[in-house]
Amino acid sequence: NRDDDDTGLPDNPLNLPAFPYELPLAVQDRMFKEDGQLFYPAFPGDPYWADFITDEGATIDDLEPSALAEFFGDVMVVNGKIWPKVDVEPRNYRLRLLNGCDSRFMVLELFAVPLGQTDFSNGSKVPFLVIGGDQGPASQQTNTDILVFEPAGRYDIIVDFSSYADQRLIFKNTGGDEPFGGDIPGPQAFAHTDKVMAFDVTLPFDSSRPDTFKPSFDLPAEVARQVGHGDVEATNRRRLGLFEGHDNQGRLQPLLGTIDPAEDINGDPICWPNDEKHEALGLVGPMVGTATWHGPTTENIKLGAVEEWEIWNVSADAHPIHLHMVHFGLVSRKEIVFDSGAVEGEIEPEDLETAVVGDGTYYTDMPLVMHDGSLGEGYRVVNPTAGAELSEEDFPEYINNFPRDVVVALPGQITTIKAHFDKPGRFNWHCHILAHEDHEMMRIFHVGDLPADQRGGECPMVDETDGDPPAGASCKSDADCCFVSSPNRLGVTCANRYCDTSVLAFGVCVHKKEAGESCTSINECMSEMLCTEGKCSPKADYIPEDPVDPDPSTPSPTPPGATSGARRFGPIDAVVFFTLLCSVAVLPNLNLMLVTVPW
Repeated sequence: NRDDDDTGLPDNPLNLPAFPYELPLAVQDRMFKEDGQLFYPAFPGDPYWADFITDEGATIDDLEPSALAEFFGDVMVVNGKIWPKVDVEPRNYRLRLLNGCDSRFMVLELFAVPLGQTDFSNGSKVPFLVIGGDQGPASQQTNTDILVFEPAGRYDIIVDFSSYADQRLIFKNTGGDEPFGGDIPGPQAFAHTDKVMAFDVTLPFDSSRPDTFKPSFDLPAEVARQVGHGDVEATNRRRLGLFEGHDNQGRLQPLLGTIDPAEDINGDPICWPNDEKHEALGLVGPMVGTATWHGPTTENIKLGAVEEWEIWNVSADAHPIHLHMVHFGLVSRKEIVFDSGAVEGEIEPEDLETAVVGDGTYYTDMPLVMHDGSLGEGYRVVNPTAGAELSEEDFPEYINNFPRDVVVALPGQITTIKAHFDKPGRFNWHCHILAHEDHEMMRIFHVGDLPADQRGGECPMVDETDGDPPAGASCKSDADCCFVSSPNRLGVTCANRYCDTSVLAFGVCVHKKEAGESCTSINECMSEMLCTEGKCSPKADYIPEDPVDPDPSTPSPTPPGATSGARRFGPIDAVVFFTLLCSVAVLPNLNLMLVTVPW
């Protein structure tokens, strides 16, 4: 962002490198057909179809082409060019980095190698300076040699090439070729995705343009003070969740949701819609757990409020969480303490009576109404339990000391951010993995009085029900709520003034169907079962049809080095983001050239 200090001109008060020594670099990954067309897997036989469709037990029902849960290209592209290089002078350069990938987290390191080389083993690591990102300058500069570079993340860095005349510097990526969970280095499935681009320090120093940048430059005190709203106390704290559910076809569907029952700015409950579909599934009373894009708004914020959002990630992977129209600061990271009876944090509904120990967090199934009224599978967090705060020293690769609008929420952690909501109206918050935000991992937040069209239904009260009140009804004790203690059924207890299932569905007593019972969706059946030919059946009994042979012009279904059983690989069309980046994809002043040696 430009201001009176960062003017973009050579004589700027901070002495930052300016044109032609300021380079915007939009980094993406792509797949191509042999004729040069962009390729996105979407059909049986394409790369990773098995991982996201067949292995998930999904039944596509003539919906091909199908969205897949993630996309990882085998070719790195910068400003629209494959593995480019740029010739630079031996001086300081300012690099404005944007991760425009669909799903790929990168972990960037900079290596110096002899000119014309691409072998990192012959090189040495080069430090660089992070001076800001996302929406402005950092509170202080960070000297580092490694940086986690998440989808949609923007980083403002300084690289000093003055000691590397007649050498090549290469951005190396050690983030791997699969969904990022925090492990560094990540598994590499493709031959060359560890190489992003090169800088050849071959141009003579232009003495007519002095290099006046000083690594110890200071920001104005007012700018540093405002980063992350650190001097303002939060007026409200809300707990939100990141989940991996399934859609009506059984495909993996990342989801957002609430940890606590939703309330508006007046403290009144926001309830599930009053319609036959929701009521039949037991989705009545205050909304809690996973929700889709089209559902009522659960995040209602007072205009001018400063809020802390606890983001509980109970999914298997990291998510870059983005809020529109605000900037925020990272407050803390904590571990989620999981129930010792949970398996990877989850307890199946049929195991609730025997598996729950009660010493920590777990999540379990709840029904999910899709946009067309069909049934998906969501989750709800029970007994949310936070562990000790984690030290920033444990995460040196993550740099967050600037006004952020994207934050990495790591799996098994609570990531707390603080934002000032000073603009009224309706905005989005979502995961910025494109395949996730386009497949339901996006929700509305509304600042100010919640409009009627964003509200849910009327909330039931005890005197409006016959017999035992359903979940969501007002209560004073467990005796006010229904309770059925039998296999695969849910018990309802009184919590936070409302009957609270804490289990399969936030509603009346329902059960998952067993083998042989009729079904219309995989989500109606018990775990480890499919819905085939209208009946629930064990997965072991399901024999999938032979996959369709792929188009010979597409890449091999299993790229070299890929693990055929990799759990979370997958692509989705990133045309939206690619179009967004067109304005920076053509940068004639950078003189970026294709690398002339084989990568």
